[in-house]
This record gives sequence, structure tokens and C-alpha cells, in this order.
Amino acid sequence: MTNIIQIDRNNEFQYVEFLKREGAPIIPKQNSTVISEDSRALALVDLDLNKVVFYRFKVQYPDHYISEKKFFDSLIGSGLVPLDANIFETLLRNPERIPRSWEEKKIISFYGTRLSEKDIPGAGESRGEESRDEEGNLENSAMVFCLMFEKNGKWTWCCPMPDNACRIESACIKI
Repeated sequence: MTNIIQIDRNNEFQYVEFLKREGAPIIPKQNSTVISEDSRALALVDLDLNKVVFYRFKVQYPDHYISEKKFFDSLIGSGLVPLDANIFETLLRNPERIPRSWEEKKIISFYGTRLSEKDIPGAGESRGEESRDEEGNLENSAMVFCLMFEKNGKWTWCCPMPDNACRIESACIKI
């Protein structure tokens, strides 16, 4: 059985407007940088949700630090295509289309669109100086959008900081 959703590719995902509309406590600067968008994900207009697989970076120890870059490189090297923010927003607006089996994941990241964390007020403050360039900006760090299944049985969203997002299963498709 298929569960195909159509992704609107005529309009870019407007993440600043999305965050404002959703009442996010932290809003990136208007000129925030999209670090990367996977062109293979951007080509998807019809997506069979039953074919989505989930990628999780394997760590030796549960509390082991995972760099966002190491996670992203591993994800791309897996041969899977991480789903992007347009797909995230489509699912958030149509939660009835999300397969029930996804509920057990609790939080699902969409690494196909990565935003520069350096443009987000207060981001990365806990990581210290080793992750900053000479101007004090965060380096090689990204924010991603996630779907989150709440105890009340509803889907909502979050944007965990990268070191936490790396521990979340990422929605992908094998093309």
C-alpha cells in the first residue's frame, strides 16, 4: 500500500516566516544562511511515506559527543537522501498522512535542509570558544527542523541544537 504525498516545490520553505508564525522563542536573522539543501531531496515532488527509512548515527558510548559535521558526513556517505524542510512543513500541515509507525520515533529530523547556527541568537552558548572562529561566530554548525510526537497524540515541531539533533533519527529515502 502506498502513502504518497505531494510536495510543493514552487515555493521555497520560508523558515524565518515559519518560525515567526509558529511563535518560536528564537528567530534567526533575516539573512540567515542555508548551509546546504540536498538537491536530490529538492527533486522529490511525490514521496511515498512508506518508503521512508530512518538513519541514526551509531556511537560507541551514549554520552559520546558527536560533531554535527561528522554526523552529516556519515549520513550522506550512507547512500540515503535526507528529507528537507519542505517535506517537514508538508507533514506538519498534514499530520494525518504521517504513518502511525513514526509515532514510536518521538522526534524525527529533516537534515535535507540545514541552517547556519551562527545566525541564531543564543545558539551554541554552551559549547564554548573551541567551536567559534576569530570573530566569535559558531563554525560548522547547523540547525535542522524536526517533527516531534507529543504525549497528547499530536505532531508538533522543534529545532534542537546540532549536538542533540545528531542523536535523533533522520528521515531519509533511498533513491
